Amino acid sequence: MHEAVRDIVRLRSAASEDLRKKRQMLLSFLPRHGRVFTGCKNWSRAHACWLAAQRFDHPAQQLVFQDQVNAITDAQLAELVHGAGGGGPSGAGGVSFIVAVTFVSEAGDVRRFDNPRQLMAFLGLVPSEGSTGDAVKRGGLTLATIAAPAAS
Repeated sequence: MHEAVRDIVRLRSAASEDLRKKRQMLLSFLPRHGRVFTGCKNWSRAHACWLAAQRFDHPAQQLVFQDQVNAITDAQLAELVHGAGGGGPSGAGGVSFIVAVTFVSEAGDVRRFDNPRQLMAFLGLVPSEGSTGDAVKRGGLTLATIAAPAAS
């Protein structure tokens, strides 16, 4: 089951990346054809209305535009259905459901770690430190990871 949840999380991540790319493609296509949204924010309700009003004279351009809009709409719908996580944030301590599921699917059973420091190291949340003698200088988090303890 753990591996199945991990597959779902990775699939959702890939779908989110695909949606980002499709949005970028559309945002690159429009200015090339003299279409510039002057509203406040892309992907808002106003932006969606503006997109719906766009028409292109050449059938090929209209086809490309409509295909991109449809792909984005389908991807957004899938994101809403699969990414809702039961209605929004519902994890522990202010962590969204998706973040919590991702954490559990990647880290597995946290009881396999001997202490929180080992878990943090596995997640790549190891603080950097530059110490000389009595002087201790703590830095930001590093991207270092250690091997996870074997699952029991």
